Amino acid sequence: MTLPLDRLPPAKTSRVIGAVLVLALAALIANRQILSRPDAAFPAPAAAWERYGNTVQWNDTDIFATQLDESAAALRSGRLHFPLSDYDCPVTFLVAGGAVKILTDWPTVRILNFFALACMFVSGLAAFSLFRLFGAALLPATVTAVAYQTSNFVLYSHQQGHMHNVQLLWIPLAFISLTLMLRQPNHWWPAVSLGAAMGCQVMSSPSLTLYLSYVALPVFVVAYQLARWRRGEGSWRDLGLLAVRGLLAVAVAVMVSAVYLIPRVSNLPRHFPRPLSTVHPFVLYDPAFLLDSAHPMLFLGWPLVIAGVLAVAWWWGNRTPELTAVVATGAAAFLMMVPARFGMPYWFFWRYAPMGDHLRVPNRFFPIFFLMLLAGVAIYLTRRWPGSARPAAVLFAAVVVGNWLTSPWMLEFDFYTALDGVGRKLQSLTGLNLGVT
Repeated sequence: MTLPLDRLPPAKTSRVIGAVLVLALAALIANRQILSRPDAAFPAPAAAWERYGNTVQWNDTDIFATQLDESAAALRSGRLHFPLSDYDCPVTFLVAGGAVKILTDWPTVRILNFFALACMFVSGLAAFSLFRLFGAALLPATVTAVAYQTSNFVLYSHQQGHMHNVQLLWIPLAFISLTLMLRQPNHWWPAVSLGAAMGCQVMSSPSLTLYLSYVALPVFVVAYQLARWRRGEGSWRDLGLLAVRGLLAVAVAVMVSAVYLIPRVSNLPRHFPRPLSTVHPFVLYDPAFLLDSAHPMLFLGWPLVIAGVLAVAWWWGNRTPELTAVVATGAAAFLMMVPARFGMPYWFFWRYAPMGDHLRVPNRFFPIFFLMLLAGVAIYLTRRWPGSARPAAVLFAAVVVGNWLTSPWMLEFDFYTALDGVGRKLQSLTGLNLGVT
């Protein structure tokens, strides 16, 4: 049985409030270290780095703390401070954190910690809103939103002191606005909200901005429109309206972020002569990264893998525009994380995308992939088994928690070595120099 989206009953206000409280509680539990010692920095455990043969504990908290102090001093004198070095500091963090420091005079590390906690909660709330917009029932939307906001990508980013990677709220907000723009091509306000979300994303994480702008958002739009045309619902007029709204969104994003965007483009970080996505910590070279919540970079777990495969299999016979866009965007984001050997997706991105050769961490595609995977699972649980969505979601949550607590390494396979082997074989067969030694 399939439940049409237009028959999905709205949730009671009290239940929505309950879902929001669950998201807040999950964020608090995930950050119990912060609550017990709010003025202490928490470097990543040394054991986490044994995977890379490096047991040195390190993070970048000092860098961000220093920049926050300078931002607060600049705001006191009526100026805006942000660095334009190779190591970017998000303007959204510097302005918000600097204002809080002026108002409260809190220790800097406490502001970093609570900024990460607030971002985690709002990211979950934004993901929950996106899943509900896609038609997910309340319980599956809540469970998957908790998974998004408490992924180890977020937790480890905070332990490293990275205040740009914990700001994952702009990604679902951008997709919310884009979905509304696709649904309502005659309305202007979704384009304005998309531009505002992307403007904030520009000031939060340049790498995520380019990944969204060049890959995720365009793939979502193209897949959505192709699915509509396949169903006989598209029109050339809608495409024209969409193009105009897209230009408006770009203009709004530039206006929102101009104070940072103009000097940043004029002073780009260093150029990388080869894609550094071949460096292990920066790229998905082992599927275990997606399956083990204890890994310092990513969290997924077998339950989501299984549910995601079932969702894709079910999608093949139920290719609605939005679910098609979700599947296509998730697949594109996943492929962009694979090592950038010659001919691989990220190699083309580094080679041909404007400013793509100034980026070095393809793993930052993970939040986009993870968001799309969770969206597909939430929709699948709701529409495939509408009568049993509640027990399915409860069981799913229990298995995820169990996997989170036990977190064994469950799969070993080295993409990096495998692709090198394929490259060497192609070189020997064709005589071409593919850059593989």
